This record gives sequence, C-alpha cells and structure tokens, in this order.
Amino acid sequence: MRGRKVSLEEWEERKVRLLEYLKENPRATSKDVIKAGHASVLLKVYGGRINEAKAEAGVPRGKKRKLTPSEWEERKRKLLEFLRENPEATRREASKAGHTGVLWKIYGGRINEAKAEAGVLVERKRKLTSSEKAKVKIRKRRRWVFKKGKNEVREIITEILKRWKIEEEYIEEIAESAIAHFQKVKEVLLKGRGVIKVSEVCCYLACRQLGIPVPSKPPRKIYLQIIAATGSIIPIGHPEKYVPIICERLLPKTDAEKVAKKATGILSSSKISFVGKSEKVLAAAAVYLAAKELKYLITQEEVSKAAHTTSVSLRNTLKMLRKTNAPSLCCY
Repeated sequence: MRGRKVSLEEWEERKVRLLEYLKENPRATSKDVIKAGHASVLLKVYGGRINEAKAEAGVPRGKKRKLTPSEWEERKRKLLEFLRENPEATRREASKAGHTGVLWKIYGGRINEAKAEAGVLVERKRKLTSSEKAKVKIRKRRRWVFKKGKNEVREIITEILKRWKIEEEYIEEIAESAIAHFQKVKEVLLKGRGVIKVSEVCCYLACRQLGIPVPSKPPRKIYLQIIAATGSIIPIGHPEKYVPIICERLLPKTDAEKVAKKATGILSSSKISFVGKSEKVLAAAAVYLAAKELKYLITQEEVSKAAHTTSVSLRNTLKMLRKTNAPSLCCY
C-alpha cells in the first residue's frame, strides 16, 4: 500500500519545527537532526544540506577554527624535537606521531627539509640511471621468486603430500628432495607456469626416486619439460622399491617384513619385463600374492588402496603374474 501524501501545509509545519530545533541547537549536525525526527523535511526541502537550513534559521555555520601563527610555531617546535629524537624517522612515522599538519603546511611534506632545519644529517641518495633502475627491478623480481617463493613452495609441497596421504615420516624427506628439484627448474620453467603444477611434478619425481607410491600422475607436458630442462635421466623403476611401503601400510612391522621378503622373491623369479608397466601395480600384485601364500587375510581393495591404484589394474596384473610365475601361485 502506498503511503499518504503530505500536503504543503504539513511540510511547512515540519520546516518550522526543524528551524526551531536548529535555533535551540545551533551546533547540531545532520545526524543529530535525523535522530530528532527531522530527516524527511531536511531531505525534501534542503536536499540534506544542513548548512542551508542553518542559514535560513539564522544560525551560524559550523566552521573549523584557524590556528594562529604562535600555534603553528609550537607545532613546528614539537616536530623538530621529534626529528632530533628520531633522526631516521620517515614521513609516515612523523605522520603517525601526529605531525602531519605542520609537516605539510610548512615543509610541503618534505621530511628532509624539516630534518635539515632540525640539524639532523640527511644522506642524499644519488639518482639511479635507467640501466640501474632496470637492474633493481630484475633483482626485486628474483628476490620474490627465490626467497619469498621458497617458503611458499615448501608449504605447497607439504599440502600436496598431505593430500596424497603420504605418511608423515616420509613427508620431510620427500619435501627436501622436491624443493631441490624445484630449485633446479625455477629459473627455466617458473615463468608462465603455475607453481602448484610444477610443485606436483617435483613431488612426483621425489616420490619416484624414493620408491613411494603416489595416487596421481603429474601433468605430462610439464613433466617432460622439467626432465628436458634439467637434463636429468629418470631410471626405469623397479617394483621392489614399492614393496616395503605397501607392506607397511597393510600389516604390522614384523608381518610386513615377511610379506615384503616373499614379494621380492616373487618379483625376482618373475619372467615379466617391467618396461612399460606400472611399478606400483606390479609391486601391489606381488604383495597380494605373497600375503595369500603366507595366509594373511588381505583383500584386493585394501592392497590397491595402499598402492594408490585401482582394483582392476591389480586384477589384470595378477593374471599376468600367475601365468608367468610358478604353478604354485596359480591357486591364489
């Protein structure tokens, strides 16, 4: 429903009330007028301009008092004392100390002029040439990438490893190795590429060298670029590296050692070529066969989760191992 229209007579009455209020309270502000209930007439008649209403009411406008020359001299004296006590103070520090007005009024914001008048020695810096300025910019950029970025990369790498559910006892070792890889490639590959993607590749390389299975593969393009840029040769992995860690994730320490020993024996006696095959899947299959032979109750899903692979890949690899290995494994 629409509100009732206010007549001209009512507006005049409200205006009179507002003017009377201003005569009684000459120092009232717009907020005070609104709190007193005169907001509508102030906006309707005067457009929210309180000084126009005060002029019509015959009330002087509220103006800031100008400082006398003696007051400016007193403030100047306080500023000079502050600079003598703090000779290395900057303009921002002087402003925080409450000397903004006098600094801009007398010295135009030039802190060095005030320091010279205070008797403080000012070291004037030589102006840099264009080539020197360019070098400074490059140095700042490198400082951000190499120093500040290093701590950020360490945090990113630890987050990636935690997301991959790597054991805490291996995180520090993997992080150090991954940061070493990152230090090699940051000058070549960091520009135009995400730090997270490059960090994932470095984590993958570190885990592969240490024989720790990871749940995902890195971006192939960046992975190949990093290998080409660093000139590093990634050796063909052997599934025996992954066997102890998979066993530790599945069984207690004493049982894990037995199963790991049996699994390495299965892999060594196997006639399968490991080239072009996933090392962690082969290791998982060998661990599963060894556990079954030693009569440990372990399912294929548990082994595939421990090796960060799928049960389908594990099942297919088991078939291949059973065909090529000894006939005693065919029953498992």
